[in-house]
Amino acid sequence: MKTRKAIAVAAAAALALTMSPAALAAGEEAPSKEEVVYINLDASGAVDTVDVVNIFDVAQAGQIVDHGAYQSVRNMTDMAPVELDGQTVTIDAQPGRLYYEGRLPEAEMPWTVTLRYFLDGKETDPADIAGQSGALEIRMTVEENPACEGDYFENYALQATFTLDGALCRDIQAPGATVANVGGDKQLTYTILPGQGADISLRAQVTDFSMDEVALNGVPLVLDVQVDETDLTGRIGELLEAVAALDDGAGQLSEGLDELSGGAEELLAGAAAVRDGAEDLTAGAEELAEGAGQVADGAAQASGGAAVLSGQSSSLTDASAALKAGLEALQASLTGDGSVGGMGDIAGSSAAIRQGVDALAAGAAQLQSGAAAMTALPEQYGAAASALAGAAEKVEDPAVRAELEAIGASLQGLNGLLSGALGESGGADLLGAVDSLAASAAQLQQSYAAFDDAIQSASASPETLLGMLTQLRTAAAELSGGAAALDTGLQQYTQGVAGLAVSLGTLQEGADSAAQGAAALADGAAALESGASDEADGAETLSGAVSDLAEGAGTLKEGSAALREETDGMDGELEESVGDLLRSLTGGAGKPVSFASAENGTVSAVQFVIRTPAIRPTAEETPAPEPTAEPGFWQRLKDLF
Repeated sequence: MKTRKAIAVAAAAALALTMSPAALAAGEEAPSKEEVVYINLDASGAVDTVDVVNIFDVAQAGQIVDHGAYQSVRNMTDMAPVELDGQTVTIDAQPGRLYYEGRLPEAEMPWTVTLRYFLDGKETDPADIAGQSGALEIRMTVEENPACEGDYFENYALQATFTLDGALCRDIQAPGATVANVGGDKQLTYTILPGQGADISLRAQVTDFSMDEVALNGVPLVLDVQVDETDLTGRIGELLEAVAALDDGAGQLSEGLDELSGGAEELLAGAAAVRDGAEDLTAGAEELAEGAGQVADGAAQASGGAAVLSGQSSSLTDASAALKAGLEALQASLTGDGSVGGMGDIAGSSAAIRQGVDALAAGAAQLQSGAAAMTALPEQYGAAASALAGAAEKVEDPAVRAELEAIGASLQGLNGLLSGALGESGGADLLGAVDSLAASAAQLQQSYAAFDDAIQSASASPETLLGMLTQLRTAAAELSGGAAALDTGLQQYTQGVAGLAVSLGTLQEGADSAAQGAAALADGAAALESGASDEADGAETLSGAVSDLAEGAGTLKEGSAALREETDGMDGELEESVGDLLRSLTGGAGKPVSFASAENGTVSAVQFVIRTPAIRPTAEETPAPEPTAEPGFWQRLKDLF
């Protein structure tokens, strides 16, 4: 249920309040009165004079006793004397309304008023501004006067009125003023609420400037209105509920973003691990490709060497067969008649055989270098396999590492195939056989060279032929036997070399295939590394953005929590503050206090009438009026209003 409060405020014109007449016994103090405080200021706002008009409603004849630090007093109702003794005033009053005036020589009014005048931007003394033309600015400052006793500043509104001649002032600018046309004048009214000061500025273009007095009236405002406080405070509950919902939502948002931030960090860590693994894979794949290339090169060398050996084998066997046949023919010739003609044939055959022996020895020497190169291949294969194993150890991904290890195992198998082809001795037997073959061929070359020299000498000196035939036959028989043994060894060697060439051809095909696979793996690893790097960069950006959001949500939560804490209980505080505000705007509910003296009794109303002098050119000043007789009651009453 809404509670409505009636707020009553005293009107500016509430001086003429109706009071129930009170009977006064002789010597009894007045129970209630009204005070109108007339304050004259100079043009700058400094206090000049302060007069208090005291108003009593007298029910029956009697003596009125009042108080005030007056300099002088006068009766404004009739000719009855007003006695001033120190700060005590006594009057013999008749029934009806009684007015008397007292001047306070050292009174402090509740407000400090300052007026300043500027013409064309330059501050000008008020005495010099009358009759001037140009851009005029009037500034008025109203502040509390702490030297004044009483709570008038807190409870009274102040109305300030400027009246400008419309014929002399144009382009009037008066922010905050209520502007009204009063005849040919512009009346500018400013309302200063209780407890508040003011900084007023009005501007105008003036010609031969003059201005009526500035009037300020201090009264408790009267506004008989019904104010529903719940209309002002009812929605504060909704606001507080919204603040609580905001705080709860901010908390949930902050928690959610914290979880999201943790997930983003995990994603970033995983992406970084993938990127690092891809880098390791790329490095390993590159080493693998390099090692596989080395294996392929070695296999090609081995296969080429075996092909060379195999190709030379037919030449060796052909040479050996021809040598054997030539020796057999030579041996048959030596068993002939030994004639000179026959010796010529023998010498020619021997020379041809010698050429075959020399070719056989040269081929055996080439076999030595080829066999040596081939037996060095297992060491190269071992180096490639070791490089692959090192690359596999650097890869963290189990699947990739297993693939690399499988390729390494294949390389080891190829190496084993080569080693098997070379035999248990690792090629030492092959080298030994080739070395033995070369040595035999060299020995045969030397032996046959001596034999051929003897034949050539015998054919040139027939007289010595018969004596040498027996020796030649013996030597030819030995050469024929050595050639037969050499031919048998060559047959066995050529068969082994042919098998080795086939095996090494298979090895080369496998090595080439492995090298191609390793190269493809290296390309794929490079692409994987690039993608993983992009993913890691994206994850890092996402993590940073989510972290910023989480931080912002945390700040929002702190702010909403602080707002919730600060607004807790605001509904009660606001209701009280609204009440205080309304009381301050209406001047409060306190009873008026006498401005003249704290010793006075009940005061029903106190009003302030404050004036500055009009600003007029000197030519417009009128001479002071001649003294007149003391005005009567009705004239005084008329002058009062």
